[in-house]
Amino acid sequence: MDDILVEIVGLISKANDDQEALYTIEFTPTAHDITLLKVLKETGCIEQITCGSKVADVNEIVEGTSIKCEIVRYELQQHGYFLDVKAFVNTHEFSAPEKFYIKELQFQYPSSIENEVINSYFTIIKLATCISSLARFASEEPVKIVYLIQDKLAVAVPLIYDNEVIQTSNPKLDNIQNFVEEVNAHTERKKIFTKELIDFLSEENEENKRFSYLFVNFDKFYQKCEAAYAFFLSDFSYSKLKLELESAILDYSKNIRAIINDSQTKLIAIPAAFIIGSTQLDLENGLSLKNFLIITSSFVFSSLIEIFLRNQESSVKIFKDNINNYKLTFNLKNVDQAEKEYKTLQSIIKISFHAIDEELKHQFKRLKWIRIINWGMSIFLIIIVIGLTLSTMFKAYKLSTAILIIWSLIYRFII
Repeated sequence: MDDILVEIVGLISKANDDQEALYTIEFTPTAHDITLLKVLKETGCIEQITCGSKVADVNEIVEGTSIKCEIVRYELQQHGYFLDVKAFVNTHEFSAPEKFYIKELQFQYPSSIENEVINSYFTIIKLATCISSLARFASEEPVKIVYLIQDKLAVAVPLIYDNEVIQTSNPKLDNIQNFVEEVNAHTERKKIFTKELIDFLSEENEENKRFSYLFVNFDKFYQKCEAAYAFFLSDFSYSKLKLELESAILDYSKNIRAIINDSQTKLIAIPAAFIIGSTQLDLENGLSLKNFLIITSSFVFSSLIEIFLRNQESSVKIFKDNINNYKLTFNLKNVDQAEKEYKTLQSIIKISFHAIDEELKHQFKRLKWIRIINWGMSIFLIIIVIGLTLSTMFKAYKLSTAILIIWSLIYRFII
C-alpha cells in the first residue's frame, strides 16, 4: 500500500468510539479495505472480526459482505496513528516519526496545515537537542539527564516535559529557533549563553521541572541572553548593568520615601485643626465674631498647608525629572549598540523602573487628594456657619409669623 497511515485514518473515521481500548467499525469492505485489514492483522492491530454472528478470519472476508471489526487503539501507534497529544508525546518525546496522525487535533504530518501544538513539539525537540550539545556529559537512566558545567557553576537538567506544556504554554517559538542557531555561532556567545542558561535553570529548585520551566519562560530567558551578549560586545556585563540599575532604583526609592515620611507629621495637623475648629463653633449664633475668627484661621491654616503641598509636589516633579534624565543618560551611554541589543536594553530599563514610575504616579494622586481634603475642611466649616445662620433666620421668621397669626386671631375675637 502506498500510504497505510492515510488508509488507517480513513478507516477509523467510520468507527464508533464506544470502548476505551478498541475502535469498533461496522462496514462493508472493498477489496482495498480487505488488503488494509490483512496488514493490520499481521501487525497485531485487529482484536476480532465478526461476519454476521460468527467470528471470521481476515482471509475469510468476502468483498461486499457486511462485517464488524474491532481494532486495538494502542497497536495503531506503530503505524503513526495516535488518539491524542499525550499518547504521541509519551511515545515520541524527543524524536518525531516521519509520518503521524493525531486524532485529537485532526492533524496529519506532514500533509496538514501547520498546527501551533505541533510547532511547539518540534521546537521543544530542537531545544532539547541544543541543550544536549551544550552539556559536559549526560546520563540515560532512568531518564536522560544532561549536566551543564561552566567554571564553578553547574546544573542538572532532566529532559522531561509533558503534553500540557506544549498545549498550554506559548513562548515565542522564533526566540527558541534563534537561540538554537546563535548559540554555536560564536565561541564567546556559546559561553555567555551557557552561563545564562545555568543561572536561569538554577532558579527552579525541582530538577524534573527545569526543562519545562525553561520552555514556558523562554522569552524571559532569551532576553537575558541577548542583553548579556550585547553588553559583552560593549565591554559592559549584564551583572554591572543590573548593579547600576538596582543602585539607582534604591536611591530613588529612598528619596520618594523621604518625601512621604516628611509629609506625615505635618499632614496629621489637617484633621486635628478641623476637629478643634468644628468643636469650637458657636452653634447658637452663626454670625458671631467667634465663628468668623475660626473660619479665618481655618483658611490661613489651609493656605499654609497648600504652600507645603506645593513644595512636596515640586520635590516629586524634580525626582521625576531626575529619573527621566537618568534613563536618557543611560541610553546615550549605550546608543552605539546594535538595534536588536538596544531594544533589549530599553526593555530592561522599562521593567526595572516600572515600580518607581508607578510610585510617582501614586504620589501625585496622594498630593491631589490631600489638597482636596485640606481645602474641603475649611469650606465645610463655612457651610456649617452658613447653615447655622440660615437656621437662625428661619426660626426667627417662623416666630414672627406665629406672633402675627396669634394677634390676628385675638383681634378678630375681640371684634
